[in-house]
Amino acid sequence: MELLGKIDGIDTIAALQRIGGDIVFYRKLLMHFVAEQTAAGIQVEPLLAAGDRASAKRIVHTTKGIAATIGADALMEAATVLEQAIRDSQENAEMLLRYTLTAAAAIAAIQQALPNEKISKLDPGC
Repeated sequence: MELLGKIDGIDTIAALQRIGGDIVFYRKLLMHFVAEQTAAGIQVEPLLAAGDRASAKRIVHTTKGIAATIGADALMEAATVLEQAIRDSQENAEMLLRYTLTAAAAIAAIQQALPNEKISKLDPGC
């Protein structure tokens, strides 16, 4: 397994420290993030439009947590702002756009940095 290079917008050093330096597991986390979060950005707006605030907040909260774990700080911040706004019924198009674009940028950066990795969900036994 090759060493992990720089990933734009991802603080890989801090993330690796959080998970004990396990590069193999971190790469799995990154690919799980790609698999799970690719649609998350586009799911929130229709849920909010349909009045399903709880599901929208859950998706954003999940994104926030995994973004924090993998070191996607800009996405974690965008998700934090949006989650609070949803909780307070104060979300707006700008927040949704920032969240969606930041998620897409993180996913693209991971895919560019790890082009030969298989996109997959984590095995619960990991």
